[in-house]
Amino acid sequence: MKRVFYSDYGAEPFRLERIEALLRHLKDHGAIVCRTSRHPIESVALNLPLPNFLRHSVSKQGLTLGPKADPTNPVLRTAGQTLNYDVPKRGAADCYASAYLYRCYIEEELSRFQPTLVILWHQFNAYHYIIADWCRRNTVPVIYGENGVLPGSWCFELGGQMAESWIAREPGRFAALPIDGTDIAHAQAYLEHALRNRLTRKADMTALSQSDLAQVLAADPRPKILYAGINDYKTGLQPYASSRTPLHAADFTSTEQGLQSLLRVARRNDWHILYKPHPSTTHAPTDIAEHAEYLTLIDKRIDLLDLLPLINVLTTIVSQSAYMSVMHGRPTVIMGKMQLTGSGLVREAIFSTQLESAVKKSIDDGGRKPNQRRLLEHIARLLKFYVISPEFGDRGFFKYDVSDFACALITDAAHATSTAGRTN
Repeated sequence: MKRVFYSDYGAEPFRLERIEALLRHLKDHGAIVCRTSRHPIESVALNLPLPNFLRHSVSKQGLTLGPKADPTNPVLRTAGQTLNYDVPKRGAADCYASAYLYRCYIEEELSRFQPTLVILWHQFNAYHYIIADWCRRNTVPVIYGENGVLPGSWCFELGGQMAESWIAREPGRFAALPIDGTDIAHAQAYLEHALRNRLTRKADMTALSQSDLAQVLAADPRPKILYAGINDYKTGLQPYASSRTPLHAADFTSTEQGLQSLLRVARRNDWHILYKPHPSTTHAPTDIAEHAEYLTLIDKRIDLLDLLPLINVLTTIVSQSAYMSVMHGRPTVIMGKMQLTGSGLVREAIFSTQLESAVKKSIDDGGRKPNQRRLLEHIARLLKFYVISPEFGDRGFFKYDVSDFACALITDAAHATSTAGRTN
């Protein structure tokens, strides 16, 4: 009998409604299902005999964490630092203590439930680092869920996300997957639908027309490079870990580090850098005043689709905005590793010595669009082998939906991601 443990600490109504349908389907077909509370802090506080440890300093409470709270433990350090990024006012010590106490709680729950499969929505989550580590030590398979690389899609896969995805690790293997004329036609239909309806992975963005930025940029003759920032702690780059970060990026291990490198080459080449921070970030860039002549800071709420027609090149470390740029026909440079790695649709500059040349060549491309046939083939493989519809029982432009994924879980949990990726 399948014993499925699901964890999701988000609060998005659209996702939660569809996930609940998935879990109900599993229960209706005989699986035993357990899910984490949507409020991990309250869960731990209610299940461990500790007095409001997350609302006050641990030291003030006089709590002793015990010998297992080793500050050198890499998993707890990663979880604590990630939690500290999410709630910086709490302080590093409190966040580490929270990670330790959460581990005490969740490992007891996991040991009691004894799952045969764990599904985690988003790999790079403070709490999920702890759950995944328990799974690794107990040889329990983990499937990671996330919004897909194509607007309007979801993705579930073994192994990991972003650069740890099987597509990023083995782009040649992905490019060799069989597709036919029908698949290409589906990809064409999806692409036309996405462009016509201005689909993006981010909702409720602000129109560029509400600012005077378009007029300002039109008056500037310099080449314009849009730098799309990332959420460093949600993409595998930070906190830095030698076992993980280099998989995602070589020289550019933070958004700000990438920005500083771009600004140096912009000064040498008289380029204009437009920096758009990731919509989820709350911190502001530092040390940029000296670059004011070459840098414009874009409101993170501005719609990316409004900016693309105004620029020569989009650059990013691993943001999925690279997909939006390619789909809308803009030259694109990626500075890390992601699902577009090895696709031939972007230029790759994972080392700082490659960045200037890659951007120059992309500027020289002018209005030349990415190879349309190659783009359609890539999208066709994504639709057929990788992403799925988030709807339950409605495939839309995709080959599979959440109900297909649920059926695959029931049939064979160890190979459930074959629904969305036949090569896993």
